[in-house]
Amino acid sequence: MAIMCPEMPVDFEPESREDVIFDALSKLPDSYYVFHSLTLSQKKRCGTISEHEIDFVVFEKTKGILCIEAKAGQIHYSDGAWRYGNGDIIRHNGPFRQASDFSHNLINYIRDCGAGFLLSKCKIMYAVCFPSVSKVKFGRPPMPPDAEYNLILFKESLDDTVNSIEKVFSLDIEGAVQNTYLTNQDVKTLMEGVLAPKLNLLPIAEIEAEHRNVRFKTMLREQVALLDYLEEQQTAVISGAAGTGKTLMAIEKAKRNSEFHEKVLFLCYNSKLKDYLARTYPNEYIDYYTIDGFACKFCNTPESNYEMLQEKLLECALNHNFKYKHVVIDEGQDFGQEKIDDVEIIDLLYDIVNDSEDGSFYLFYDKNQLIQGRKLPSCIENADCKLTLYRNCRNTENIATSSLRFLGSQNSPKLFEKAIRGTSPALFINTDQNAQINAVNEMIEKYSETYGDNIVILTCSTVENSLLSTLRDGEYYRWQGKKILFTTCRKFKGLESDAIILIDVTKKFLSEQESRNILYVGTSRARFELCVIASLNEDEINEILTAEKMTKTKNPEKALANILNTKLMKLKS
Repeated sequence: MAIMCPEMPVDFEPESREDVIFDALSKLPDSYYVFHSLTLSQKKRCGTISEHEIDFVVFEKTKGILCIEAKAGQIHYSDGAWRYGNGDIIRHNGPFRQASDFSHNLINYIRDCGAGFLLSKCKIMYAVCFPSVSKVKFGRPPMPPDAEYNLILFKESLDDTVNSIEKVFSLDIEGAVQNTYLTNQDVKTLMEGVLAPKLNLLPIAEIEAEHRNVRFKTMLREQVALLDYLEEQQTAVISGAAGTGKTLMAIEKAKRNSEFHEKVLFLCYNSKLKDYLARTYPNEYIDYYTIDGFACKFCNTPESNYEMLQEKLLECALNHNFKYKHVVIDEGQDFGQEKIDDVEIIDLLYDIVNDSEDGSFYLFYDKNQLIQGRKLPSCIENADCKLTLYRNCRNTENIATSSLRFLGSQNSPKLFEKAIRGTSPALFINTDQNAQINAVNEMIEKYSETYGDNIVILTCSTVENSLLSTLRDGEYYRWQGKKILFTTCRKFKGLESDAIILIDVTKKFLSEQESRNILYVGTSRARFELCVIASLNEDEINEILTAEKMTKTKNPEKALANILNTKLMKLKS
């Protein structure tokens, strides 16, 4: 999905079919930027301002810039002029001249912006799109002197935009740059200094980050729509791997129940997740608790007492006076601990709301994130209605794949059709603690440019035994004035961040299943960027490779990186 600027089409005449073209161009790969209705304002020497507008500008850093003028409806050429179906002459000497003139004005504009040095390494072309004209019906008639058949995008071209756009870019134009070779800094200069500076749309990094966020929000809306199928279902147990949208669905279910002014008890295990949900989704009809917090509140005790909670719930069941009509449980796999399961807390909640007219009980869980207990709650096994979520809507394709590899699974993640592929997660391997700390700092510096403060450092160990234990400031790690959240995989379960730096990864987290579950939890928290910093020596790496039935290799670190679908990184210095 291309990065669209703006995200939705600007005002246009319906008959222009610019919305159809917009949708077609949005299906280009992530590396493309598409500007709709771009206007260049230039001051002439006489002091007047001239404006030049084009319907679409397509930019890709390895291909160049393509200016596209669109003309819908019936178009024909007669008596030396391009005309609409009613015979009116098309302004600006027709679509080809308009597109050509805009491309030349863009070249001058790039010079005026002080970026003329880019012109020797960026191909700039133009094309005309006839969204209402079939290529088959058009045939190959003699072309007017200002037109070139190969620069036309027909109705059929919009069904295969990638090949159609690439064919235009592949044309050799006399007197023009034939190959584009722009550095990342060149791209930033072109985007922030030329194509998007006048309105200060967004810095390039923020444009890309917002594009990714919009994409995932769309996926989550699709995922939540599955609840419509369960609208009449009073109870349901819903499983899904990390990133499949369980928490968002749980929130949506609670919100739907609250719309009828009915009280909802929302339980989860992780206190950080509870705090986040209460802060992000406040609702007077939804009470968010951890299971321990609920026990303390319900029994009015300073510490959780599950036997007392059992007695209180039994009283409510007998007297039909439980204050909540609906119960929603997230992180359900963690409620299988003996102290909770032995007194049947979850089963009691299930029975209470099930006996209530129009009450509901929904539980969401992931067996692969079972890190707080050793078994699943019995109510999961006995549930009448079970639904499994398969499609990942949190992680990029590469992060989703790596998370499964860290778990020890060779399965491929199931993703939405428009899922972002993303970059391969980074893997640092070094036994020297100073080198590991330097790697943490390097990745913070790298991720900060795009994700700002949305970076989290997670340890597979405890905070007290972590690599960064002596460098922390409460819950934070300080770097050049920034405060980066620093916590454990266990405490961050259920949450997510744009970029995750995972530290204290030792051999046991890549070989023991219970520890691999912790590693899976940590890696799957990352939405767009993931870096894993592992403390492994060569012997330990070879032992891991042997367990994976890998033959001996001259470069075991590289082999391990390949198995984990990661990119082996080295320190800059």
